[in-house]
Amino acid sequence: MLTQAALSPLLIAFVATTLFGFVIGLELHSYRRASGHGLGFGTTRTFTLLAVLGFALTLLDPGLRLFAFGFIAVGVLLALEYWARLRDGRQSLLATLIALLTFLVGPLALKQPMWLLILYVVVILLLLGEKPGIRRFSDAFRSTEAPTLVKFMVMAGLILPLLPDRQIAPFLSVSYYQVWLAVIVVSGISYLSVTTQ
Repeated sequence: MLTQAALSPLLIAFVATTLFGFVIGLELHSYRRASGHGLGFGTTRTFTLLAVLGFALTLLDPGLRLFAFGFIAVGVLLALEYWARLRDGRQSLLATLIALLTFLVGPLALKQPMWLLILYVVVILLLLGEKPGIRRFSDAFRSTEAPTLVKFMVMAGLILPLLPDRQIAPFLSVSYYQVWLAVIVVSGISYLSVTTQ
């Protein structure tokens, strides 16, 4: 029985690239059929070949100069294709963006750990598969909530990591970080309770 250690890392990366490019193509076309937009740009094979092309260009030049040239060339071709679709009245950028994201699968398979590649593909698939749910959420999201959400993200993502994790005073056994974390937890619970009403 073959184990992952017995297989070449290059072979594993190639198979993962091919498989993930194929799955992204399948999901995009499943979404397009369900939404009644027709097949649109490319086929499942097109997305598989885009992923393999990104893989091959990265393999040929590990410095990524060749990949960058290929990415620009594919981007220009996709922009021309999108411009042609605009003249026909079809304005969706989804297939074009997914094609560019699929082109990035190859370098991720070669240069990053497998868990990051899997996470990348899962996020793409979730965004494609859950687009109707995301649309319902965005329609229900009140525009007045955006500034509140931004303030919460600043509190949690900018201020919290900057605070030191040392004791405030000798007689207090809590740190600045712990106090601010408590503020974020209480604010998060409050924010969620208000937004779910």
